[in-house]
Amino acid sequence: MILTSVLDNSSNPDQGYYNPPRMWDYYENLYPGRCGTGIEWHKNTLESFAFRASINAYDRNNPQGSNNVIKNYLNNGYLVIIYYKRPATYGHYVVLSDIIGSTIKVYDPYYLPGASMPVTIESIAIIQSFVAAKK
Repeated sequence: MILTSVLDNSSNPDQGYYNPPRMWDYYENLYPGRCGTGIEWHKNTLESFAFRASINAYDRNNPQGSNNVIKNYLNNGYLVIIYYKRPATYGHYVVLSDIIGSTIKVYDPYYLPGASMPVTIESIAIIQSFVAAKK
């Protein structure tokens, strides 16, 4: 969803470089029936589409340190994809826009197709891990 909704800015997403059918085929070839649900898979996917990517754990014992790492990535032009726990449900991946105090702003392609504006979500305490990627 992130590659097709956030990174593909073609006028017709079905024909773009990260179009949904192409991404589905990619995951089905590598991870049959799984649709790429692990953060390592997302790193590998980004790398296979010419991104440099690294996986980072979010240190809840040192949130300020993790926030500084994230902000450094953002300030250096990286795309930061976070994995966070949504209350009373499963985890979810979104693109981080900013960290302001204990609040995070994200682009969520699930709720915002073609996500053009960040939305504010819960506290930074729910971040589990993140991938930083750059072309």
